[in-house]
Order: sequence, then structure tokens, then C-alpha cells
Amino acid sequence: MKADLKAYTQLLIEPLAEFPKAVKISSVMGRQTTVLEIRCDSRDLGRLIGRSGRTIGAIQILVSSLAAREKQRVVVEIVQ
Repeated sequence: MKADLKAYTQLLIEPLAEFPKAVKISSVMGRQTTVLEIRCDSRDLGRLIGRSGRTIGAIQILVSSLAAREKQRVVVEIVQ
């Protein structure tokens, strides 16, 4: 079963956002790594990043652990 990392990330982020309809996730495939770029309303940036980056760090760990099951590497980035 191939893990749908984009949908899983969306599932994690939408409940945190005050404006969930503005959350857009795109994936950029590299040679060895997939980059998930998160775009959101500027008012949600603080919520998604969290204090000292704890929230986005936790999301990165959860998505990476799912990707590791499929022998993939993934990086989660918030893009303005």
C-alpha cells in the first residue's frame, strides 16, 4: 500500500488552521526526497509553526515516520 503523504499531511494540518480552506499542499519530487510545500493564510502561520517550531517539527516527524515505512524521505516546508 502506497502511503498518500499529501493527504495525510492535509489531515494533520487542517484542524490546526483557523482558515482550513486556505491550506494548500503541493509536492515536489526530487531524486531521493519529496518536499511537501504547505501554503496557508498568513494569519495561520504562527499556529502551524508553533512555539519554537514545535508544531511543524511534530508534523515533520509524523509524516517522515509514515514515509519511512515506504522507504521514502520527505521534508515538510511552510512556504509564503
